[in-house]
Amino acid sequence: MYHGSCLCGGVEFKVLGKITSIIHCHCSLCRKSSGTAYATNGFINADEFMITKGKDLLTHFEMKPGKKR
Repeated sequence: MYHGSCLCGGVEFKVLGKITSIIHCHCSLCRKSSGTAYATNGFINADEFMITKGKDLLTHFEMKPGKKR
């Protein structure tokens, strides 16, 4: 199991399963969002991800129709 949070600690989450297929992506969107030459990404099963604190603090924006971040 993995635990994590945002820097201020307002939002916390846990991942119950494994993180698989860890990759370094060099696409322009990943470079822009991370501010570096690449972003490290891993894949999880959505049903194994839980926000345990601060869900009301989260928001999103739509990059493309139907694609929320």
